[in-house]
Amino acid sequence: MNSPKRLAAAILFAVAGTAQAGLFDDDEARKRIEEIRSEQAKSARESAERIGRLEESVRNLGVVDLLRQIEQLNAEMARIRGQLEVLANQNEQIQKRQRDFYLDIDSRLKRLEGRRRVRGSGRGARAGRGGAPVGTPRRSRLRAKTRPAR
Repeated sequence: MNSPKRLAAAILFAVAGTAQAGLFDDDEARKRIEEIRSEQAKSARESAERIGRLEESVRNLGVVDLLRQIEQLNAEMARIRGQLEVLANQNEQIQKRQRDFYLDIDSRLKRLEGRRRVRGSGRGARAGRGGAPVGTPRRSRLRAKTRPAR
């Protein structure tokens, strides 16, 4: 009888030892699982932060590209404004020259008409009798003066 009791006690002892060892191992495994979970959570936070920084960098690249385009457009607008100023100045000079030419031609015509009236009052009777039109000799002399010498 001693032997079965001893055997039962030995088995109980062995089972109790492994049960305690199993409980101890379970606590270590749980600690290890918690460590892994905390490492994984830390890694996930770091990854999320890194992704956030990368997304911000990508957005900043878009902003930099837009800024470059805006600067190019501003430079082009400045160039076009310069061209517009040059063209406006040229247009103003052309209009002034055209006005001066018109005034010069107008004053010359008025002088010619004034001379024609003065001379025409004395020759009006002759021109009416079939003679040469009034001012013909004057015209031929003007043409002779304006022709270049050969």
